[in-house]
Amino acid sequence: MPPLQVLLIEDSPVDSELILRALRSGGYTPVSVRVETEKDYVASLDNPAIDLVLADYNLPQFDAMRALALYQERQIDIPFIVVSGTIGDERSVEILKAGAHNYVLKDKLDRLVPVIERELRDAETRRERKHALEALAQSRDFYLTLFEGFPAMIWRAGVDGQCDYFNATWLAFRGRALSDELSDQWIDGMHPEDRERRQAAYWQAFAACQPFDLDYRLRRSDGDYRWIQDAGRPFKGLDGAFAGYIGCCTDVTDRRNAEEQLRHAMRMESIGRLAGGVAHDVNNILTGIGGLAQLLRQGKVVDAAQTEDLDEICSLVDRGAGLTRQLLTFSRRQPLQTAVLDMGALLQETCRLLQRLIGEHITLVCDRGGDDLLVEADKGQIEQVLMNLAINAHDAMPGGGTLTIAAKGVELDRAFADAHPGASPGAQVRLTVTDSGCGMSAETQRHIFEPFFTTKDVGKGTGLGLSTVYGIVKQHGGSIWVSSAPNQGTTFTIYLPRVVGDAQEDADGMVDSAASPGQGTVLLVEDEKTVRVLAQRILERRGHTVLAAATPEEARALFARHGDGVDVLLTDVIMPGTSGPDLADELSRDNPSLGVVFMSGYIKEMFDRLTPLHVTFVAKPFMPGALLAAVDAVRRKCSGGETTDEPLFKLPG
Repeated sequence: MPPLQVLLIEDSPVDSELILRALRSGGYTPVSVRVETEKDYVASLDNPAIDLVLADYNLPQFDAMRALALYQERQIDIPFIVVSGTIGDERSVEILKAGAHNYVLKDKLDRLVPVIERELRDAETRRERKHALEALAQSRDFYLTLFEGFPAMIWRAGVDGQCDYFNATWLAFRGRALSDELSDQWIDGMHPEDRERRQAAYWQAFAACQPFDLDYRLRRSDGDYRWIQDAGRPFKGLDGAFAGYIGCCTDVTDRRNAEEQLRHAMRMESIGRLAGGVAHDVNNILTGIGGLAQLLRQGKVVDAAQTEDLDEICSLVDRGAGLTRQLLTFSRRQPLQTAVLDMGALLQETCRLLQRLIGEHITLVCDRGGDDLLVEADKGQIEQVLMNLAINAHDAMPGGGTLTIAAKGVELDRAFADAHPGASPGAQVRLTVTDSGCGMSAETQRHIFEPFFTTKDVGKGTGLGLSTVYGIVKQHGGSIWVSSAPNQGTTFTIYLPRVVGDAQEDADGMVDSAASPGQGTVLLVEDEKTVRVLAQRILERRGHTVLAAATPEEARALFARHGDGVDVLLTDVIMPGTSGPDLADELSRDNPSLGVVFMSGYIKEMFDRLTPLHVTFVAKPFMPGALLAAVDAVRRKCSGGETTDEPLFKLPG
């Protein structure tokens, strides 16, 4: 056994030696300090190497009760054992109650070693427990400090499932005192629609002591409900038994909104591709119907009744063409004729027209913002955006109200762009269109930009107004957002890239509509049979010679035989195998003066590349006059063509 440091309070050297002999016989190697006075005793207590105190009950100048009191004042935790020959039962009980660990009679020193061994073990156990409690207290203080300063919201529930702790971040979010949140009082702040679902999942996990992850809405201090992601985990107590749950909550509202906006943007992009494809096919059909009706109308055998029927067919074709134009606008495949516009001036000009449109029962407020709110845009399409939004606002305020349209220059930062997929950081012109009408539900807002979605009665709307607005804004490189709630009005916010420069006057149209005599040779390339036959008949009636091809391969073969005599290439833009622009680029290298007319009902940003003077475009569905005007116009421009090593007609990717 190791040496045993013993403090002996004993006035008898003989008794001291007997005690030490008993320790040695028990296997110890005692190192003792014997004291007889209080002064020497106090001085010896400061020695940290002492393992135990053995005290006689009575000394001439000192006694065990006093020694015990001094020992306790210093909060020493080593065995204090009374070894006396005069202590009786009453005094032994008294000294034990006072705090002595044990006592041994001098005439029974054979008990001394077993008593010391037990008390040393108990002392070691007490020290270990004390160290564990101190470590636990430090750990508790550490985690409390961590939880209180943690940016996430922390809660804890006991074995009964009731919350007994919320950290400072939670309380700041809720704007309530801890006493108002404890137990299940905090549940009052949960959105009513989420309570049953959240509580059912919570108690199910609680009963099985399983982790859980839940999303629900919680009312913030300002009254707004925010989406919370709550991760709860069971924890154990010191005894290893289940002690409750600790949860960590994060506000994920902005992330959910961003994800929803991204999903919406992807959905709109998919719908846009579908809409563009449908418009392309429908335009081919309308081209055939309208063109043939026009040819029949020009025939000599048509009587008045048939003429009226054919006029009605042409009117219906025009209506159908209007719908496909809106679909193409939504899918961002309508060509733009852009110029640098002063948005403030355009807004002021448009508002004068809008007042007559919305009626006198609605007050129109127009705030044109500051000067130099310049954007590069198609004036007609921006006017259409304002017109469609004004009509929507008018329908939302049947009993009257206020429509406010405002423009303002803003600077969007990266954080805003990251939180709003589709928005771009930098200088922007912000347009806001706000009405005081009936507003919209969140479900309606998720669908308002989709083609053919409408809340109006059957026959009172096509559902293309807002989808057209969406397409125009996106095609201009902008972004659009809606904010609304039932009975709280609606605000559409549009951001368009701001540019530096000077506002431009209106540009002339790209197609010369003046007619001139025919008698040229036209290479016609169109994979849609109905459109090909119609175009051939229109051109041949005008006196043109037409070489018709259903594919680019047929067109190359015809051009190889008649290339020097071909005046105009009339080609569809989108065809299997080779696009119209690629074919035109190929053929124009062998015939630099070749005029080119593109025709399509499905086109994307094509005019950005159509720079040669002897090129023009006719949109499907076209009437005979429009096709002839386009062909004749490009024939007049064919003189003086120049060659180039670069592709002339490459479509953007």
